[in-house]
Amino acid sequence: MANLDPPVDLAAAVRDFLRLGERLSMPDTELQAIIGMNAATWEELRAGQRHPGELVSPSHIRRLQYALQLMRRSSASMAMRL
Repeated sequence: MANLDPPVDLAAAVRDFLRLGERLSMPDTELQAIIGMNAATWEELRAGQRHPGELVSPSHIRRLQYALQLMRRSSASMAMRL
């Protein structure tokens, strides 16, 4: 099973998640659903109004890490096809 320990830099992980979501043309609503955040929390996180560590729970972190692994693979696969 994959290692799902919290990332060293949660802010960097969130930035990577948002960047990969954009690269994969994923709508904001889909990214929000993947992490499982309510709309208000997602908007604060997306807008950078507060540090990600203040907004996310351990379950959000696990979802983020799992999604990042899949999104990185999808992005790499997409790059190989170009």
